[in-house]
Amino acid sequence: MSMVFGFVKRSRGEVLVYSAEGEGTTINMYLPRASASVSESVREKEVVTEEGTIKESILIVDDEEMVANVAAGILNELGYETLVATNTDDALELVSGEHHIDLIFSDVVMPDDRNGFEFAKAVNQIRPMKILLTSGFSKFRSMEPVDEESRILAQNILSKPYNRQELASSVRRVLDATG
Repeated sequence: MSMVFGFVKRSRGEVLVYSAEGEGTTINMYLPRASASVSESVREKEVVTEEGTIKESILIVDDEEMVANVAAGILNELGYETLVATNTDDALELVSGEHHIDLIFSDVVMPDDRNGFEFAKAVNQIRPMKILLTSGFSKFRSMEPVDEESRILAQNILSKPYNRQELASSVRRVLDATG
């Protein structure tokens, strides 16, 4: 509930809670109307290849399926193709497969054997990829990275809860980064 409250507040919305003994609790969320247009800086980009035009593709890795699906919905609306994995093993299978993936958007905290930093290293052993990490836990934003790869990833962690514009801007920044 605290993440929902944080998301709503960061989106300039309101959360109203009504509770009555014996009747239950009602929670109303009020969000501002979204604008109909998306700024040009966060619109889709397409990759032109010999085979034709391919939309940029993002693999979303989050153990909370609902969170992954919300991110996928936003990114699909922005014109990206998305794949979703709810654990790092499935995500590594997708990376190893024939899928066109331009960016991995992964939660740092995962219930399996790898956190987001370890997952990023495993991905880059298969093939180098652009990776954007996200976390609702502030300790990961301030942790001391043990190597250069983790240090770079830690600089770009997108804090949860994030809004549409923050996600779009962060994804675009990482995709457009050279190196």
